[in-house]
Amino acid sequence: RRQRQMCIRDRGKVSGGGQSTSSVRMSDANGTIVVSSNSRTGTTVHVTDSAGKVLYSGPYNTQEEKSAVPEAVRERLKNIETNFCF
Repeated sequence: RRQRQMCIRDRGKVSGGGQSTSSVRMSDANGTIVVSSNSRTGTTVHVTDSAGKVLYSGPYNTQEEKSAVPEAVRERLKNIETNFCF
């Protein structure tokens, strides 16, 4: 059975000098992950544990930024990236 993928894509420049944003929030027994995409700043992630403690909050665009994410958080994000394009 093939899983559907949902993508958060950069919408590019918006006429009139505005910006476009989108975000997805996912929660499970391990906590919450919020992935936000902004046409000016790129993708950011905000990850908390089940008690609400922030495990990581910051940019998630380049390989260098992704490498700065703690290993346990990277594993959670890798599972999400399988089903979501960001």
